[in-house]
Amino acid sequence: MVGGGFDVTQAGSTTAFFYTIDAEWKPANVAGLCVYGGFLGVYTGDVDTGPGTTDDFNDWGFLVQAGYMLNEKWEVFGRVDYADLDQDRNLPENEIWEISGGVNYYMHGQGAKFTVDLNYLPNGSPGSVPTLGYLPGSDNSVVVRAQFQLAI
Repeated sequence: MVGGGFDVTQAGSTTAFFYTIDAEWKPANVAGLCVYGGFLGVYTGDVDTGPGTTDDFNDWGFLVQAGYMLNEKWEVFGRVDYADLDQDRNLPENEIWEISGGVNYYMHGQGAKFTVDLNYLPNGSPGSVPTLGYLPGSDNSVVVRAQFQLAI
């Protein structure tokens, strides 16, 4: 299965163009295996960077993920992703690598899911990403997350 999409969002004079192309493969001869890959990015134009100044940024990245259903309730997964942030952002590092592994427990099919994962950032994070639990720093980082997802 191959897909793609885009979104254009504007706030004031700033416009963000989000884009992605991705693919998923479930081999017929390996029941329970799913492999996913995606390329995604965002081009943001006319970003207010200070009094009277604006800049344009082009950030992009990719991810590759594999999951394997052990049975109808348990899935293990692993993921590697990379982000290349625009150098004009003047961050201490513009490349972010993330290596993740974890487990999903499905309570009611895809309707209710509990996830625990371990995320390793070999070069740290150039800035704070509170939604992922990442703190800024160039040293390697390890983050453990748990979440419950309910589809209504």
